[in-house]
Amino acid sequence: MEPASPAGGPTLVTYTRTGGFAGFGDTVTVDAAGVARVSSKPAEITLSAAELDGLRANLDRIRTWWSSPAGCDIADHIAYSITYGERRARRCHVVPRDWQPAVSQLDDLLVRVRAGRATGA
Repeated sequence: MEPASPAGGPTLVTYTRTGGFAGFGDTVTVDAAGVARVSSKPAEITLSAAELDGLRANLDRIRTWWSSPAGCDIADHIAYSITYGERRARRCHVVPRDWQPAVSQLDDLLVRVRAGRATGA
């Protein structure tokens, strides 16, 4: 059974970015309907159908579903965690190449939810 998002629908993906010089501590959750929420902001945006399809495609392309401590010993590293379906992995400092499109899109969602922008531009 999939965990429920704050609105009660099934969660599609949970992405967490922590650490760094700026002290990131962000979690973005996107539910199956495309509603994105950030843990530190009482706001949400809804992805367009094309954005949601793109996110699913980017997540489906990930093959590196094992965690690695590599890079965690670097000062001010950033740790990235993705939970998608039954899969979960955590990486530090540099994400694998197959993660990059999804991480880029999820980082953009963090910025957009904070700014209250419904569409990327």
